[in-house]
Amino acid sequence: MPDDTTTTKPMIEVTDWKPLTKNTLRGFCTVKFPMGLVVKDITVHVKGNRRWCGLPAKPQLNRDGSLNYKDGKLQYASILQWQDRELENRFSATVCRLIEEQYGHLEET
Repeated sequence: MPDDTTTTKPMIEVTDWKPLTKNTLRGFCTVKFPMGLVVKDITVHVKGNRRWCGLPAKPQLNRDGSLNYKDGKLQYASILQWQDRELENRFSATVCRLIEEQYGHLEET
């Protein structure tokens, strides 16, 4: 990904924006990478002036195979992760910028 997310053409493509507002969640999108990888169901969040993306996750299961809930909320386990915070932040900034350019402003909470 480019170092400057505001002036360099991004090396990713954002498609299939599905708006859904619930708490910090603003919607879901698909991201296509140049090497051919397509990642679906990326979550996009906003809280105040902070914007970030979450990679897809799977529901956690208890030892008996039932869904794991904590305080009434389903728990999720990561299946993908960035190797460091800098890459994660650059990815989030790029995705959020592309969504706003293509689909309009992400509402603040």
